[in-house]
Amino acid sequence: MLKILEVIEHFLRESQRTEGDSNHWVLARDPTQTKFKVPTYPRIRAFETGFNGYSVDVLASWINKLPEEHHPRFLSLTNFAILDDRTLSDETVSIQTWVEQMPADSEEGDWDPSKVISFWKEFRVPFLYATHVVTMLEFKPAMYVEELAMTAAFIDANGVLRTPHVQLKEWDLIEEDSESDPDLPSREER
Repeated sequence: MLKILEVIEHFLRESQRTEGDSNHWVLARDPTQTKFKVPTYPRIRAFETGFNGYSVDVLASWINKLPEEHHPRFLSLTNFAILDDRTLSDETVSIQTWVEQMPADSEEGDWDPSKVISFWKEFRVPFLYATHVVTMLEFKPAMYVEELAMTAAFIDANGVLRTPHVQLKEWDLIEEDSESDPDLPSREER
C-alpha cells in the first residue's frame, strides 16, 4: 500500500510543475464517495480503492451520476486521469477525454449533430505533463485533440505523449497541506 500512496503523492507533485499549472486534482477513492477535497494534497491516508477493474465507460458513468451538489468545482465530466498498473512502473498516467467529431468523410466546417461520433480517447502522458494536457483538453478540447493527432511524432514507441514545448517551473508549487490531514502519521509511521 505504501508504494501506491507514494506514487499518488509523487504524481500530485510532478503533475503541476509545468509553467502556469497548479494542483487541481481530485482523488476519488471509492464509488461510494460523495465528498471530495479540492485539491487533493500529498500525505494521503491509506485507503482501499473500489475502482479496481472499472472500465473507462463505467468510471465516466460514475462521475456523471454524482449528484450536482457533490461535484467539486474542478471535477470535469469530460476529462479524467487514471492511475493504473502501468503507472507504477513508468510514471505515466492515462488521461481520458471525451471526443465528439464528425466522420472523416464530412466536409470541413460541416457539423451535423445526427452524424457526430463520440468516444473516449486515451492519452498516456508522463506525470510531468498531466496537468498541462488536461488543462488544454478542458479549455480547448477539439483544437488540442486535433493538434495532438497531427503531432504523432511526439508519441514515443511506448505510446507515451511527449510535450517538449511545455516550460517547467523553477520551483515546486505544491507542498503538503497541513490543513488537509493534520493527524496523519509521518511517511515513516505508515
